[in-house]
Amino acid sequence: MSEEMRSILLVDSNRQAREGLAVMLRKHIGCVVMEAQSPADALEVLAEQEVSLIITDLFLPKRAGIELLKEARTLNPQVAVIVGVPYGDRDSVVEALKRGAIFYINSPYDFEEAVIATARALEHHELLVHQQKRSPKISKSDGFQGIIGQSLKMKRLFSLLEKVAADGESNVLIHGESGTGKELVARATHALSPRKGKNLVPVNCAAIPDDLLESELFGYIKGAFTGANQAKMGRIQYADGGTLFLDEIGDMKPALQAKLLRVIQEREFEPVGGVKPISVDVRIVAATHRDLEKAVEEGSFREDLYYRLSVVPLVIPTLRERSFRHFGSARKTSRF
Repeated sequence: MSEEMRSILLVDSNRQAREGLAVMLRKHIGCVVMEAQSPADALEVLAEQEVSLIITDLFLPKRAGIELLKEARTLNPQVAVIVGVPYGDRDSVVEALKRGAIFYINSPYDFEEAVIATARALEHHELLVHQQKRSPKISKSDGFQGIIGQSLKMKRLFSLLEKVAADGESNVLIHGESGTGKELVARATHALSPRKGKNLVPVNCAAIPDDLLESELFGYIKGAFTGANQAKMGRIQYADGGTLFLDEIGDMKPALQAKLLRVIQEREFEPVGGVKPISVDVRIVAATHRDLEKAVEEGSFREDLYYRLSVVPLVIPTLRERSFRHFGSARKTSRF
């Protein structure tokens, strides 16, 4: 992406904080950084300039950062948005992610955190622009990646799946009843992505006992618990550079949900019994037959994790919505 395209709009009423962050971004990212001290100023810039990324403080005078986020994405649906949120304000984080922010950073700014988040957000924007320029390559009459279907809903799924796969970064949440081929969709997402040369690692969260799931996902160091005679690599680390498929994510307990959220947000984790963080780059594709929005309301599933996983939701049509002859090949392949 050219420097002209790599343009950032930094919105913050605190001049010192805004200018300090602008200097760091120009130095470490190498892009054009425009500044605005108010939402009104920001909207004027957006109306006249092509902007790849907006970094905005959540609490702005006269118009909240959330409102600016909504209006900015109306003007430019492709623009990526990072929201600065006071440390520990979980409700604001959830609202920002729900409204379309791609990342959040702590405010006052940690410059290192902000630079990392900015680099990732610009990569996401570049991938989004690239995928929308690609021409469709799906022969819908022949099915797609082992998933056979002729209905309009299936054809729409195939088209969306190709675009989602090409992204390679955004997390995906697959909704579907048991037997609809959620693993096939996950495998297609990996096989058509830039990560296809790395591992696709499946984990069935409902099939592994709760007391073992943590060590399966995160691994453990030698001596972490009785019987841990040697260190074991977890499945998250094994999926580094590739895709982690978490089936039946709705069955994961809250304590593990918190650890998974850290993997998504910080791209690091600690093995069971360990104190040294391990960096990891994974795309998470999750699947569930449960109503996660209801689980969020009931308090059994973290709201912030739900919005982190559901960056791209995919809904698989039920078997009742398509003939068995259209799905026969996929039923033989899928384990569900």
